[in-house]
Amino acid sequence: MRDLTANLHYFFLRGEKIQTLNLGRFYKRNGYKGKIQGDDLCAWIEINEEITAAARISPLNDETTTRQLRGLWVHKAHRRQALGTLLLRSINQHATDNKYDLYLLAYPHLGLFYRMNNYQPLSQQETPDSLLTKQQHYEAKGTPTIAMRLIMEGR
Repeated sequence: MRDLTANLHYFFLRGEKIQTLNLGRFYKRNGYKGKIQGDDLCAWIEINEEITAAARISPLNDETTTRQLRGLWVHKAHRRQALGTLLLRSINQHATDNKYDLYLLAYPHLGLFYRMNNYQPLSQQETPDSLLTKQQHYEAKGTPTIAMRLIMEGR
């Protein structure tokens, strides 16, 4: 895996409209429909000063210790270069360092990718209610997902 750590950025978006716009444009150009919220934590990778991969971490509910990884997206021209893995590992470390539980809803074809990066599928009983509601919303639209949680060492 190449060293892109100098190009990896974490950024709280509150009050930082320029980066919010750049990330929003990246997502829109690449077909992602989710909207960045003011309390999201975003991480991205830049190559030649262009955003090539991004993700956002949103509060899952009112608890500050429970968050959802959303919108992990890599530009089509940069896929299969381990950028998603690099970004995800950095996000996982951030979650571990800051002691919050990180959940996600994965499309079935990405389940193995997340399992290889320390995420475990959850049963319906293990899935937080707010995530289960989102999962049921996707399924009602015909989009199956897998609820998953980051497994952290020592937790």
